[in-house]
Amino acid sequence: MIERGLAYRCFCTEDELEVKRDKAQAEGKAVVYDGTWRDADPEKIQERLNAGDPFTVRFLVPKGALITINDLVRGEVTWDAEATVGDFIILRSNGMPVYNFCVAVDDARMKITHVIRAEEHLTNTLRQMLVLNALEYTAPTYAHVSLILGSDRSKLSKRHGAT
Repeated sequence: MIERGLAYRCFCTEDELEVKRDKAQAEGKAVVYDGTWRDADPEKIQERLNAGDPFTVRFLVPKGALITINDLVRGEVTWDAEATVGDFIILRSNGMPVYNFCVAVDDARMKITHVIRAEEHLTNTLRQMLVLNALEYTAPTYAHVSLILGSDRSKLSKRHGAT
């Protein structure tokens, strides 16, 4: 993905990212990555690689990207990807890929046609659709259903007592 210009290395430290988050929150802005390493000089990147500096890999969200799904339950849902998530991490600095990258590729490779899940996962769909589109995979059809609550008003799950 890096070679195809779909992702890039980000050498921001956790402390640097925290300062960026705090600043955005103080200004009442959405907390999204500001793209510090998005268009970095290749020589600077190579210097950091040669020094063995840790990095994450971020998905490059196309400028102006709008992502729309036709959810079987919610109807048409559209996101402004850049404003909503910004360039998000797909590979952690320890080499582990993140959930939204893995699940998108896994669903596509397994030829999953329908994903039915709780409404709390609707926001994950944006990142998954960006990955699927970038890799030219066919996206499944999504249905995000309301949460089912137990008698204690907490989210019902397979581990919810003897319910």
